[in-house]
Amino acid sequence: IYHYLDGKTTALELQEVLLDKSTKRGILQVISPVPIVAGKHTRYIAGKSAKLSVEEDKPIFYVRDPTMTHFLLVKLEPHKDDRVVQIVQIVPVSKEVFEEQQEIEIFRQEYAAGVYRVWPVKPLEAGEYAWIDFTPGQDDLRVWDFSVQPSAAAQTSQP
Repeated sequence: IYHYLDGKTTALELQEVLLDKSTKRGILQVISPVPIVAGKHTRYIAGKSAKLSVEEDKPIFYVRDPTMTHFLLVKLEPHKDDRVVQIVQIVPVSKEVFEEQQEIEIFRQEYAAGVYRVWPVKPLEAGEYAWIDFTPGQDDLRVWDFSVQPSAAAQTSQP
């Protein structure tokens, strides 16, 4: 995934995804005689901020990866020294998996054969964001993060 601005291309780094299993729910699952307590896992990336910071509120990215299955732009939630990417709920008994994330609507345009231009539909607020790719129900989350920090000039020019 590449960010493009004023003729300059910057590659986003693939981040390591960490998993935090809720121990409170684990205790409730053991205590409960009937399996009614859903499992919960938090998928997050380390650090308070991304290495790549962009000033524009509708940044344009280019993607060239035919293996992507479920490609989304999400807003990351700060949590201590990390950023939460996705909450995974696991239904008891059936073991169905539901991923929850703060998805942001995007435009996709095929730029060339196998290359896509992607950008958000609405302007992004200042904060941490990530492009993610995963197969629903599988443990194969890939994350490329960036932050949006509008410049002072851009903030004063808007009404």
